Amino acid sequence: MVDLLNDSVSGGSLESIDRGEKEPLVGTRVTATAVYTRRWYLLLLFSLCCMLWTLIWATWGPIAQSAEAAFSWDDSNIALFLWVGNVPFAALCIPYSWLMDHRGLRVSMLLACFVMAAGAGLRCIGLYDFDNFQWLVYAGQFLNGIAGPFTQGGCALFSNLWFPPGQRATATAISTLIGYMGSSLAFILGPLIIPGSTSDADIITTTINPGGNLTQYLIMDPQSANNTDLQDGIMRYMYYQAGAAGLLLVLVLIYFPDKPPVPPSLSAATEREEFRPGLAKLIRNKQFWMISLAYSLPVGIFEVWDIGLDVILNAINIDQTEAGWIGFYSVIAGCGTGLIISRFADIFFRQLKLFLVLFYIVSAVFILWFIFIYIGLLPTDDVSIKAAIILSGVFLDGCSPLFYELVCEAAYPVGEGVSSCFLQMMTIIAGVVFLSIQEIPNLGTTWMNWCLFGSVCGAVPLLLLAKERYGRSDIDAKEIIVHEPPENPSMQRDHAHQIHDSDTTTAVEV
Repeated sequence: MVDLLNDSVSGGSLESIDRGEKEPLVGTRVTATAVYTRRWYLLLLFSLCCMLWTLIWATWGPIAQSAEAAFSWDDSNIALFLWVGNVPFAALCIPYSWLMDHRGLRVSMLLACFVMAAGAGLRCIGLYDFDNFQWLVYAGQFLNGIAGPFTQGGCALFSNLWFPPGQRATATAISTLIGYMGSSLAFILGPLIIPGSTSDADIITTTINPGGNLTQYLIMDPQSANNTDLQDGIMRYMYYQAGAAGLLLVLVLIYFPDKPPVPPSLSAATEREEFRPGLAKLIRNKQFWMISLAYSLPVGIFEVWDIGLDVILNAINIDQTEAGWIGFYSVIAGCGTGLIISRFADIFFRQLKLFLVLFYIVSAVFILWFIFIYIGLLPTDDVSIKAAIILSGVFLDGCSPLFYELVCEAAYPVGEGVSSCFLQMMTIIAGVVFLSIQEIPNLGTTWMNWCLFGSVCGAVPLLLLAKERYGRSDIDAKEIIVHEPPENPSMQRDHAHQIHDSDTTTAVEV
């Protein structure tokens, strides 16, 4: 039984809806649903927050060589900058999920934008105190990492609060995939802003952000620029990022409400489980675990596997530069595919599991194709290798928004913030375990390919065995038949779910 709203009318109190209930509800008033044009502006702000977070986190990889030359750093400094941002992400997933579900979207968004702006601002303070600059960078990266659980795990919560059922998957895909683009933007902006000449850039390296997403980095040759030019270029880059973060914070302060005056769907109006009971319920939810494992194992392993492409492909005489571009294009293609498929999923919403099973089967075929080339069963062909890797990435990365939606449906009535953050934690753990195995000496690289293939194949039966449960959608699709109070013999039939695509809030009583 799901309570719709705590409301009452003369002649009776608000009843509750049960998915199996067939009798009409008597003396019931149902608040109408509405959608607002402003939701697209808010989606833009939220997506920019996700993208800017990834951009700030990924600052130092693309400019590593220039930064090392400018400040006498080494590779260990750059690596620590990147991973310091991971610590608060992993540690604060559960607390931030509580914040999102209990203090609302506005407070969570303000906190995320504030710590991002503070972290970016700290780096600007240190630009004229180079002796302490690296410590301020560490502090800035840590502060930025605090916002990670929100930017990576809040997409499904935002789309549920502001978008109707027919647009939820699309909205989740837009914010999720624009967030991924932040790392690609870092790939472009670093060489453009900092002297060192993009024409001299000849190395691409790869890392993974704490959300489990591949980042390809262009490393510049700083030989053509002296230290002062490099420091000035880095200073401008820091100021641009701090300015963008500050502007975003101001825009959010001006207008970014918790939720619309009238919910976009009946499920958005229902109360979610309290945090502790909801967390306990989530842990006992077998369907949630099956779906989450089906996502986190293949995707977590794939992203780490993609990191090692330069090492893997070196065995078949493909150099580091080419390997980096292959991985980069696979991420970009996956983002584009995710947007398209998410729109189809909105139209055929109750077919999410079918979409995901087909995606995994096709991806497994392309991975197996690559393995056969790799071990010599098929002739080595550059075009075939690129096609196999890029297409496998298309079908693995492209399914991410659909998994977020399916997990939230399976976890309902547990809050979207809790279930999404839990999914992110599992993905990180899978990647870390796979990365740790690589440290065992003399294992070679072929096992990595077979492990990826096995994780995708193993996820297919998990998906097939998982029962599709559309908790939110069942509420949204419910037709409510309402009788007038007994003193009025006339009867009225209507749908509780009505959508108004305008900036007005129309209350409809049935």
